[in-house]
Amino acid sequence: MEIPKTLQNQMKTLVSSLSDKIYHVEHDIDMDGFASGIITTVALRRMGYEAYPYPMDRGKVFVPETGALFLTDLALHGHPADIVRGTSEEGKNAYAIDHHPWEEKITRYLRAYVNPHLAGVKDASLWNAGFLAYLTFRERAMDYDWLAAISVYTDRCIAPWSEFLIDRCGYENVKRAGDMLTAYIAVTEDLLELDYLLLNEIRSIRDVLEREEFRKAFDIFESAVSQYVDHYKDHALLMDREKRLLIVETEHPYRQINSVVSTRLSELPELRDWVVAVIGKDHEGTMRGSLRCRNFEERGLHMGKLADSVASALGGRGGGHPVAAGMRFPAERREEFVKLLQSRL
Repeated sequence: MEIPKTLQNQMKTLVSSLSDKIYHVEHDIDMDGFASGIITTVALRRMGYEAYPYPMDRGKVFVPETGALFLTDLALHGHPADIVRGTSEEGKNAYAIDHHPWEEKITRYLRAYVNPHLAGVKDASLWNAGFLAYLTFRERAMDYDWLAAISVYTDRCIAPWSEFLIDRCGYENVKRAGDMLTAYIAVTEDLLELDYLLLNEIRSIRDVLEREEFRKAFDIFESAVSQYVDHYKDHALLMDREKRLLIVETEHPYRQINSVVSTRLSELPELRDWVVAVIGKDHEGTMRGSLRCRNFEERGLHMGKLADSVASALGGRGGGHPVAAGMRFPAERREEFVKLLQSRL
């Protein structure tokens, strides 16, 4: 496998810079976030440190009272970036493993980091945090290759070695396990429980496939997702054939449902050239959305920039990668969102 030298240097620097006794590993609440957070936690513990994982929504990242902050799969702009600055200002160390674009100059507040965007890596957005955490700590967490493979599948990562990881674990098994864990994240009330299970009870893809609570979650979540994928025209707020824009609204407040639905819709043959937006209210009443476009290069589009532009104009926040992005904005501006996104294409 060819890992870019600059990325290798970031990984080596991060591992060699670890010096705190306690690490608070705050990770995103999608499958890539859990994978990167758990792999990092396992590796730190095996290196003799105390490490505690926390599944965190971007808006709830916090400065630890003691020890160091270690963020995984959390883009350092907005609130997470403010927390990194606050951690540094309190004299504590902050580390990060991520694959999103960051705020300019935020690295000055980090003791060490791994991010392909800052290593000059081609197609940096195609790497994912779970895979990066595995490569960084593979000497300490080699047996968690199955979890890295699941994160590669769920995040559609195509970096070097990623296909090898999936093939080694078996594509169908990886796919099934990834879909089951994504469903569990979506419907469970206690995300800390998944951190506990991945750290203490689940050691392989087979363990995932045999868990009854994961199978039940899969059935519940898939039933909801299929409603929007199979009958997307019935849930469309807008279907503009001229601009090739589809906007669908979901009614289920499950975590990640907008992301999963938008990804699957964008993979339908008839929608591969379309910009697909899926929006819906979360548990707190905020409108969240996901943007996808499989043929973004041919259309000259960047979903992350589009999400940021539209959400910012509505008093929200957005960002992401060329092919996929997320956003949040006030629910009362739903109709404005539809008109604004349509006008930007």
